[in-house]
Amino acid sequence: MPNIYLTFDDTVCNHATTVAPLLRSYGWSATFFITLWNEEWRARHGETLMTGEQLRQLASWEFELGNHTLNHISPKDDPTACEKQIAALEKYFMQERLPRAVSFAYPGGPYNPSAVAILKSRGYRRARCVESRPLHQNEDPFRLPAYPIHDDKPEQFTAALEAVRQGHEVILCYHGVPDLVHPWVHTSPENFARQMNQLREADATGTSLSTIG
Repeated sequence: MPNIYLTFDDTVCNHATTVAPLLRSYGWSATFFITLWNEEWRARHGETLMTGEQLRQLASWEFELGNHTLNHISPKDDPTACEKQIAALEKYFMQERLPRAVSFAYPGGPYNPSAVAILKSRGYRRARCVESRPLHQNEDPFRLPAYPIHDDKPEQFTAALEAVRQGHEVILCYHGVPDLVHPWVHTSPENFARQMNQLREADATGTSLSTIG
């Protein structure tokens, strides 16, 4: 029975109201990658973000909370700025009494090799990027590949599901369910529920990245 590592980016409030209750009904877990964007973004869209109370509820349900940087940026050419972004979100976790993050997701998806030494020095154990392929044996834990899943590219889920049926482990990367602020990564609640059911029918088990390494 292959594991499906479920990840959700960007702190969208329906992760708490739609995603988590469905996963809990299956007895599944997931990793939610947290970012707060910048002040201008929050002034326009702050109501779409999960609250500290909702994040604490996810943690109490034993979902993993990961670091996605404070403002959703991870500069490749400025390690100092990158570390500040990571550390600033760690401070937010402390303020909100959230468990310490040990998983990281590269903002925007691409692998950022300049961030790896920073992550290791700060105690992170793994990092997820976006690369549409299954997990390989002896995978670099700081370059974990994920299929980006959203309604505009249904072939991504089709490919991931086929890999699961062939016995491979895969990581899926979702955003909002729905995602009204970033419609290019939108997944409808109906499609999400159908996809989770298809994975369950394939005898897969949804879990968090915390079970890797």
